Amino acid sequence: MFEGHDTTAAGSSFALCVLGYLQDIQARVHEEIDAIFGDSNRQCTFQDTLEMKYLEKVIMETLRLFPPVPLIARQLNQDVKLGTLYV
Repeated sequence: MFEGHDTTAAGSSFALCVLGYLQDIQARVHEEIDAIFGDSNRQCTFQDTLEMKYLEKVIMETLRLFPPVPLIARQLNQDVKLGTLYV
């Protein structure tokens, strides 16, 4: 089982590293958050997270580049036909 705090911590750590390394991306995420919250000190709501489109893209790309579980081996139990070929 690969669920839990280790995979979440790894994903969060890589996202923070990417944001620290790529200052232009960090600035754009900051602008998006400022546009949503402004000068407010209020708590983040679920609706706020739905508006964070660019941050979501950054997180998804980070997980694509640095997957917390880099390899999951799979094995076919039977032949599969792909066009004229069998795998």
